[in-house]
Amino acid sequence: MGPPHCEVQTDGLHTALHERGCALAYPRVYGKTLEFALVRNAPRDLGPGPWKLREPKPHCELISIEAIDVLIVPGVAFTPYGKRLGQGGGYYDRVLADSTFSGCSIGLCFQDFVLPNLPTNSWDQRVDWIATEHGLRAAKNRE
Repeated sequence: MGPPHCEVQTDGLHTALHERGCALAYPRVYGKTLEFALVRNAPRDLGPGPWKLREPKPHCELISIEAIDVLIVPGVAFTPYGKRLGQGGGYYDRVLADSTFSGCSIGLCFQDFVLPNLPTNSWDQRVDWIATEHGLRAAKNRE
């Protein structure tokens, strides 16, 4: 079990995907939105952003949202239906709602934070899949 508000560590995932030849883009805060940049050499290409999270450094090449095939979405908690409780900035909700994003979204959290219900708003976006330390499963279609 992870501690409350603890972000799942993804360094091992980055390494495994990079070794398989996957192009990996990380988010960077740009005003009230996220922009995505290719990271070829983690952790060297990452540095602290305004929220003290690792972000791509300025030399990393930007990519469009429409180029993203799989979006890993962090969250404090998720429901089995893919509803998400984030940190309150709406950054990922805006990406998921973007009409140019046609990829699949995977919510990432510890299993103890997949909860039956969460407080959500009309603008909150769902994820397609949920990944925990127990595996990957499709979000349920209905509540």
